Amino acid sequence: MSKPPYSTKSGGHLETVATLRSLPVTLLDSAEDLARKTARLSGLLAPQTGQCLASLLRGSDELPVEVDPMGLMREFEQAAVERLDLRFRIVAAIYLHYLMLAVQPNEAVAHPLTMKMFGRLGLYPHLWLSAAAMHSWRSSFPSENPSSPQSLEMILAACIEEVDFISEAFSTKALRERVSQSFKTNHRFAEIGLSQASAPAVVNLLIQGSQPLSEFEAFTGLPQPEAPQEIRRLEDLGVVVRSPSYIEALEPGLPSWFAHDILPHLASPRSR
Repeated sequence: MSKPPYSTKSGGHLETVATLRSLPVTLLDSAEDLARKTARLSGLLAPQTGQCLASLLRGSDELPVEVDPMGLMREFEQAAVERLDLRFRIVAAIYLHYLMLAVQPNEAVAHPLTMKMFGRLGLYPHLWLSAAAMHSWRSSFPSENPSSPQSLEMILAACIEEVDFISEAFSTKALRERVSQSFKTNHRFAEIGLSQASAPAVVNLLIQGSQPLSEFEAFTGLPQPEAPQEIRRLEDLGVVVRSPSYIEALEPGLPSWFAHDILPHLASPRSR
């Protein structure tokens, strides 16, 4: 690629829409794969579980700055006006992230805008560590030109990897294994006197997103009055919370210590 696929001019227009249309097929395939996998992740998570995850990842991604998109967002929107398909716009959004960093090397400014662009493209950036994906490539290849097809494909691969981590962690098999292991090994459960028999009930709640108290009690397999006491202990730990819309229902909680048990890659250096 002879020049960046997404650059600015004084007139505020996209410079090379034609260049975007000539991107390699493999790069476009990767962009399509990212769109497909983020859509699958959104469908995998119950809304309440997705909200818990989004709150958690906002802290992990460290997005303290709200920015006004201004001219950069207007240029991004021009891609839609030019009727470029979704794959081209995904590539353009990724390159624009690094263009912003070249102009102002501040992730706290660049990333919120990139999140907004990813959100408008339907990539559900609140459900995966988009900042980690962007930062990991920049840290690993600081001297590489982000406008090259090879670099853009590596950035897309890093994004897809982050989506895969979250999708795998919330698969039924992984949830069963990691929640059960957390109940067995995390000292917080033992110190508060929780029964390991409650682990399947927590897994089921993470999958469903919401459940009436009576159903959750039955799922623990514990008799009265032990089941209500077990729920109070889980609430004390923040592992389950009362539904804001119906007091007699429970929703999952993801305190950071529990999230790190079921999402182990959050604690690894590559995700920071």
